[in-house]
Parts: sequence; C-alpha cells; structure tokens
Amino acid sequence: EGAGMRRYIRELKPTSLAEIAAMIALYRPGPMEHIETYIKGKHGQVEIQYPHPSLKGILEETFGVIVYQDQVLNIARHFAGYTLGEADIVRKAMGKKIPEIMEAEREQFYIRAQTQGYSEAEAASIFDLIEPFAGYAFNKAHAVSYALIAYWTAYFKANFPTEYMTSVLNIRSGNMDKIPGVIVECTRLGISVLPPDINLSQGRFVIEPTSQTSPAIRFGLGAIKNVGDAAIDPIISNRETHGRFTSIEDLCNRVELRSLNRRTLESLIKSGATDALNQNRSTLLAGLDPIISLANRQSKLRGSGQTTMFNLFDETIGGLVPSLDLHPSPPPSPQETMAWEKELLGVPLSYNPLQDIAASVDRKTTVISTQEIHPETVSIPIMLVGLLSSLRISVTKQGKPFAIGGLTLTDGIIEIVAWPNVYERDKQWIQEGQILEVVGRSRRRNDQISIICDEIKPYALFSQESDSVHDSKVHLSEPQPKSGKPSNGQTSRTETLRLTIEETEDSQNDQQRLKNILRTLLEHPGDDVVLLDIYAGNQLVTMISPITTNICPSLSNDLQAFLRPESIHLTSEQIH
Repeated sequence: EGAGMRRYIRELKPTSLAEIAAMIALYRPGPMEHIETYIKGKHGQVEIQYPHPSLKGILEETFGVIVYQDQVLNIARHFAGYTLGEADIVRKAMGKKIPEIMEAEREQFYIRAQTQGYSEAEAASIFDLIEPFAGYAFNKAHAVSYALIAYWTAYFKANFPTEYMTSVLNIRSGNMDKIPGVIVECTRLGISVLPPDINLSQGRFVIEPTSQTSPAIRFGLGAIKNVGDAAIDPIISNRETHGRFTSIEDLCNRVELRSLNRRTLESLIKSGATDALNQNRSTLLAGLDPIISLANRQSKLRGSGQTTMFNLFDETIGGLVPSLDLHPSPPPSPQETMAWEKELLGVPLSYNPLQDIAASVDRKTTVISTQEIHPETVSIPIMLVGLLSSLRISVTKQGKPFAIGGLTLTDGIIEIVAWPNVYERDKQWIQEGQILEVVGRSRRRNDQISIICDEIKPYALFSQESDSVHDSKVHLSEPQPKSGKPSNGQTSRTETLRLTIEETEDSQNDQQRLKNILRTLLEHPGDDVVLLDIYAGNQLVTMISPITTNICPSLSNDLQAFLRPESIHLTSEQIH
C-alpha cells in the first residue's frame, strides 16, 4: 500500500509471481539499495553481473542480486562445500556479528572454499558479499506466500473493486485508525460509502445496490464505535421480519432494547444511523431519557406477557404506536456532525468536506490539488489544506518520534512528513480525519513529491458567524403532511371527533372493543378527523386516527355501544 512499493512495482512491471516475491523481500531496510539493480536487470537496462560465474545458477532468477536466505545457504554450500545445516549455522553467526565468531567462520570458509578449487581471494570476495545479506535476507517461502496473497488481492481489487473494498472495511472494522484511509481509497476508486442507517445497514459493511453506475458500500451498524452485536442483532432481526422502522417510538415498541444502553443509543443517534426515523439528531439526544423509559416499559410488558392499548392498535390497524412528546431542537451544527461522525465512524460521511475546502480557501495562496504540486515547485514554500486520511508514527535513529501522513486533496493524496521538532510542537492536531492547514516545502525523491512540514494546524472550515456548510450540507428529512391535509405550515379549523379510550385489565376485551370502534368509524365514511386520547396505565397519548369518518348523530349513537357518552366529544381543533 505504501507509495514507495507502488512506485517500484510500476517500474518493475512484474510478469511472474517470483518477481513479486523478490520485490517483497527487497523492500526492507538493507536490501532496498539493490532494488534499482534488480529492476534494471529485469528490463535489460544493465548487464547482469554475478559475483562469480559459478553462482549464475543460484542468482539468475534474481538478476544477479542476492535476495533470499536460501540463496545465502546455497552459495555457502556450492562455494565452500557446506551442508545446508552447516550453512545455516554460518548464516546465523553472521547475523549476530560477534567478531570472534565471525573471524573463526571466515577462516573456516576460506579453507573449505580452497578445497572446492577456489582461491583465497575469491573466497574472501564471496564471504564479504554474503556477510551483510545474512543479517537481513528474507526467507523465500515466506516471500512467495506474501506474493501469492498480494497477487490474489490485486486481482480482486482490479476486477471486483466493490467486493474487495467491502472485505477490507470489514477486516478493519473496529480500528478507527484504519477506516479513514480505506474510505479515501474507495473514493479514489469511485465507490461510494454510505452512512449507517438503522433501516438499511447490516451488522457488517455490505454492498448496497443503488441507481448509480456502480454499487455502493453501506456502513455497518457493528462498525460504529460503542455499538456491539448484542445491541444490533435484535434490531436487524425485527426489521427483516416486520419491515422498516418508521419512528423512534416504533423502534421502542418493536425491539427488545434492554441490551441497547444509553451510550450505545447515543452513538447510533450521533453517527446518523437514526436519521431515517424522521427526527434530527439533537432532538433525539435531548429526548434520550423518555426514549429509554419507553423502551424499558415496553420491554417489561413483553417480559410479563402483558399488552397495552398501543399494542392493540398496532395489531388492529397496522403500525399505530404511541408518540413520545419530544421537544424539537435545532439540527446539530456542521461542526458537531463532523466531530460526532469522526469519533464514531472514523471519518465524516454526511458530506464531503473537501468540497467545502474548495469553496472556502483562497486559491491564490492555498494548494488543494495535487496538480498544483509539480517538480518546478520543489523547495518553494507552499500552504496546503486537506484531510489527513492516513498516519504513521515512526522514530529517528536518535529515538525521536516523527509523523508520515497522507493528506487527501481534492484529486488525490500527497505524503506529508513532520520531523521531530514539528511533530512535538503540533502533534495535538496531527490526527486521522482532521482537516489540516499545512505549511512546508515540497521535496522530490525518486520521482515522488512529498511535503516537509514547517507548521501544521487545524483548518477552520466553518466561520464563527455561521454554521452553514455551503451547499453540501445534508438536510435531515422531516415528516411530510398526509395527503389531503394542509401543508407548508398552514392550519385548518374543522369539526373533530375526539374519543377517549381507556385500557382495562382484560386485554382480549380491549382488542375486541377497539375493533368495534374502528369498524363503526368505517361504517360512517367521510372526511372528518378523529382524535384518539388513549390512556394506558399512567400514560396518555393523543394521536390522529388514520381512519376518517362522517360526524353525525347516528355515529354517536353507534359508538355509545362501546364507549361511555362522556368519552365522545365534538371539538374544534387545529389540524396541521
């Protein structure tokens, strides 16, 4: 995945599994200095040189470069007559670099090489050649195993990119440090990653068919921080059996939420997984206490085998559930949304912050595209703004930490390096998913340009005066008025029938009474609205009946067969 390895693979243009294995073995400290020789040898750009003509059979497959431990052993066996076991003892001794042992082994190698017909000078040359390789040469079987996996995954990524990236996301699920880089790669490949949705997400990342040319990947509920399988399994199971959830009340009534503690529910809301329930995140967060109270009450009732008038409505007219009196709150600010999603998902998904960067920066002084960084700009001070999508902390030879990161710009990623002095000063800002303003100088190395940072700080994407995020802000959907009712904030004053229905201890009788009331309303068809005051225990919920009727004396008389006269009221109500 590293930029250096990708560059060398492009230069090598491997045509066999053996060449991929050799590159894996060479791309490590020590043998890296021989990569260019290996590549040029493969393409015939240089004449292949062998340490000794007799070693051609051992080193021909790697174009004269010693790559593997196996080659070190075979050279010792061929040149000095060692058995493989003896050669491995010499290799280990070389790796330990103990002077007394090395001197003894060197002398023994000279003697045995001369018995094979080689001169002492030739023996010294070969010993000096294999000595450094013995310490860092790679095991060939190991390299080939890695190469085979690399080939498989490259094939899958090239031919089944959506399936492959879905698998990568699932492997990295739960590791917030890795998710942002994978999602950036999905974006580069043209694959959309959709936010979590309580009505559409599974526990894991899954491919979701869309109207787009290529499918998208839906964020898994189980990949949300603080959300585990025990919390989401009942949700997914109920949804697959009874259909999508229509509201937070519907969720509380249908699903066993005892395993869904306050922290988990808060994470689902903040991550956007409950946006489909037609309440904005701030409103649901402010109403956590009544939501949890309703969920616990319904859970206890289910556990005791009891039911309520609310359940009877659900069974009788299909989905009518008690309405929580949640106090409406303004939607969260873009800053809050970004912070929540970055914490819980690893990266903001509600909108693409790079679009807002492009709209907000001064393009005359700030770089936001890789196309603006070219060889002519090397060593010239520049300022960049982008999203830190990957991060690796390493240490210098002196043991001081420094950072290497991938800064995602509008059209690609550029490597940034913060050496110890900059990293120590600015490390509080150097975090994956952070939008950064970087001041530094470009550096060209092996045809690759990176930025050596002089200063790193967070970029203020949002102004202090406004919480808007230009046109890319995601607007949460609001409940739509029913057909036939006034919309756009208008109200209508009409005669309304208001019925009071009380729960009793006989749930079977309650259900039959409810059916009779609804049947009576249907027997008097009309457009008049019916309001239902439902008393279940100590709870009163008022709701609009989905059944309209024709208010008339005959209807009132018929209803009195099931309701007391004082439970039937004719009122003048404002219906929104």
